[in-house]
Amino acid sequence: MHGIALLLGLLAAGGLYAAAPNQVLLAPASRLRRRVLCSVAVALSVIAVVQWNDVLGWAGAVIAVVLAVTGALSLWPMVGAWTRQRRAGIEAQS
Repeated sequence: MHGIALLLGLLAAGGLYAAAPNQVLLAPASRLRRRVLCSVAVALSVIAVVQWNDVLGWAGAVIAVVLAVTGALSLWPMVGAWTRQRRAGIEAQS
């Protein structure tokens, strides 16, 4: 359950990153797509809190999800920059 809750937090952060206007991983999102991605991120975070609740309690579960999401929000831009650099290298070889 902890692993699934952690993965849900990582996916929630990925949804928030994909909704950002300055992200480089995906094509720019429309306003509707940004709203959907943010809603999905919130839903994933709530599910992660519920999964962690049985072991950590509500306060601990909320803190754990906040830490997982904020930590992953620094991971996703690195993945985006790496992907952009890799795409540029492939295009340069062509």
